[in-house]
Amino acid sequence: STLSGNSALGGGGIFSPSWYGPVSVTLIDSTVSGNTAESSGGGIYSQGHLTLISSTVSGNTATAIAGDNGYGGGIFNEIGGLTTVINSTITGNTAIFGGGIKSEGPLSIGNSLIAGNTATYNGQQIWVEVSNWQSQGHNLIGQDNDAGMGDGVTLAKPTAPDFTPGAGIQIPDIIN
Repeated sequence: STLSGNSALGGGGIFSPSWYGPVSVTLIDSTVSGNTAESSGGGIYSQGHLTLISSTVSGNTATAIAGDNGYGGGIFNEIGGLTTVINSTITGNTAIFGGGIKSEGPLSIGNSLIAGNTATYNGQQIWVEVSNWQSQGHNLIGQDNDAGMGDGVTLAKPTAPDFTPGAGIQIPDIIN
C-alpha cells in the first residue's frame, strides 16, 4: 500500500487516535511518503499500537503552523502509544522536533535504517521523551545535520522513573 501526498492537521498520512479505546495499525510492505501535518505526525500520528514491517516512511513533514510543536516528521508516537519498527526505512522526513521519529511512548526498532531526517531543534533521527526505547539490534541510525541538538538518538529525560537502563543502543547498532 502507498499513502502519499496527503495533508492534515495531525497525521498527514495516517491519524490513529485512541479516543474510543486501543487502536492497532500494522503496515507491511507499505510506503508513507510526501505527506504533511500542520502540527505533528507528518507521515503517521499514533496514539495506539503501530507496527511497521518492511515499510518505508519518507519525505513527510510536521510543521508548527497549527500552533502545535511540529513533532515527528516521519512518525509521532504520542503518550499511550507503542511503536514497533522492523526491517523498515525512515528517511528524508522533516520536523521541528524528532525529524524521523518523536516518541512519547515505548519504541522498539530492529534491523532498520533511520537516517537523513532533519529537525529544527532536537532529535534529527529519533527523539525519545520520558519513555524508553529498545533496540532489537542491527539498526543504522544516522547523523547528518547539525542544525539542532541530538543528531542520532536523543533521550530527553533519561532519568525519568520509567527509563529502562540498557534499553537503548545495543551492539551491533551503528550510529553515525
